[in-house]
Amino acid sequence: MARAKNGINGNISGKVGNVVFYERNGISYVRTAPARRIEKNSSEIVQMTRIKFKLVQQYVIRMLQFVKFGFQFGAGNGTAYNRAMSYNLRNAVKSHKEEAFIDWNNLAFSRDMPDPIKEISFSLNRASKQLTLRWQLDDEMALRLKGHQMHTYILIIPSDLDSWNVQGLSAGNPMQEMEEPLNILSYDTTIVHHIYIAFASIEIPIRSTNSRYVGAIEM
Repeated sequence: MARAKNGINGNISGKVGNVVFYERNGISYVRTAPARRIEKNSSEIVQMTRIKFKLVQQYVIRMLQFVKFGFQFGAGNGTAYNRAMSYNLRNAVKSHKEEAFIDWNNLAFSRDMPDPIKEISFSLNRASKQLTLRWQLDDEMALRLKGHQMHTYILIIPSDLDSWNVQGLSAGNPMQEMEEPLNILSYDTTIVHHIYIAFASIEIPIRSTNSRYVGAIEM
């Protein structure tokens, strides 16, 4: 609020709207008040960061057996665990209001060499509880990987980690077989599982391809 000194014809000091009147050394000045910065409460940002970190950490820990070789190479510094955390925090977690959730299409247990799969499909025989994955390879990319003796690695991740277990297959059929059957666990309650595949060498050091999201299945 502005105030007039010496009556209405005197000097004005104070604020009117976004204009500030003031006096210095007997001289009157006027300036625009600085705009207030409207920022999200820093504590809310910190809290959401913690929520995202905790969520991603749960999945990376459950995938750790594969992450240890799947993120051994590639971009980033530190351990394979640190690389996996950094990658999935950037790419595989989203938030809305005060909740964080996994972006299943971008969750990864391996980031190393390019994914050679051109097409992939899966089928489930519920009677025998057998899941079968079938794929076609990009010829040029498959040729580049031929010398690595690549075998199939599959992870089946439940939407709810608190109630259900991660299932997987290590060093299954050779990549060139273009098919992998595996037996899966089922539960009394129907739940959604998310399927991921990659190929990795059976030689040391283990090199792997980027993991790929195959799709979701209820079982």
